[in-house]
Amino acid sequence: MTTRRSNYHNSIPQQMPIRKGQASITTYSSRLKTGVTALLVPQGPLISTGGTLPRAAKRNYAETDDDDLEDRRPEDEGAPLKSRMAIMTNHIYHTEEQLEKAAQQPEILIPIRINLDMGTYRLSDFFLWNLSEQLITPEQFSQIMCQDLDIPLQTYAPQISQAIKTQIEEYAPVATIDLPTGIQNVIVNLSLHLAKHLYEDKFEWDLASAEFTPERFARTIVEDMGLSGEFYPAIAHAIYEVLIRLKKEACEGHLPTEVENDAAYNADAGWRVDQEGLGDEWAPSLEELTQEEIERREVERERNIRRLRRETAKFGDSADRDYNSFLSSKRRRKTMF
Repeated sequence: MTTRRSNYHNSIPQQMPIRKGQASITTYSSRLKTGVTALLVPQGPLISTGGTLPRAAKRNYAETDDDDLEDRRPEDEGAPLKSRMAIMTNHIYHTEEQLEKAAQQPEILIPIRINLDMGTYRLSDFFLWNLSEQLITPEQFSQIMCQDLDIPLQTYAPQISQAIKTQIEEYAPVATIDLPTGIQNVIVNLSLHLAKHLYEDKFEWDLASAEFTPERFARTIVEDMGLSGEFYPAIAHAIYEVLIRLKKEACEGHLPTEVENDAAYNADAGWRVDQEGLGDEWAPSLEELTQEEIERREVERERNIRRLRRETAKFGDSADRDYNSFLSSKRRRKTMF
């Protein structure tokens, strides 16, 4: 028994010691600039590091070995990667009391979208911002973002922070309203394009329910359809944008009191009756777009977002408050009756 136990422990490979601290060299920002994600998209042709074949030459793909495909790395195709010294992120560390106080605040999430033209690259980011956030400011967030992406801090950090504060001012009047309890079903028409793909979906959503979140819905869609990880925050963010618009319409009384569910035999719920399309418009779809379609949809999306922000900013008496007064003043949550 003792011999076996000794041999068993001797057969376990020794673990490498875990080093503490941050790596000194990183290629993170360089890898992002190769265009493999939708965060930083090159606006010009990438410089290829590999040789090109003459125009008249032909490649025999039948001679391609599986090992060659496995050894091929994304960085071998496109712009060359550059290493740089890793910069320690200037985080602000808070006390336990500050963290506990922030955790007790209600979470009110609003969609934030950042679009910057940086010459050779275009920055397109989207995320959710908590109106009750007390631990980080838009200025601190923008500085960390510029450091992580290795983009000029003095040039783009003020633009990013100002874009965040502007959207906070525009969405806050609607986002802080409490809807009455009870089922308030609305129809969500979702259409978003990420990189070269267009995702579309149509479904019902209960505005008054907080049990099922856009994040949970987006994760389920990504898992069911086998989408890439970038679609998870993109779908959740798009749902928040649609819901805040529908919430504004509900507050103004422009939404119908009931949504026809087209259920069979006049049932309260169930399969929809659609003899022609068989309910295909209520199913998610994914298609690949051409460059012309991407540019056209980008212009339309920017126009719709600006229109939504203008309409949202006009709603409520608190729309004209600036960002500093919004944070310093005690938020009054309105209740509809």
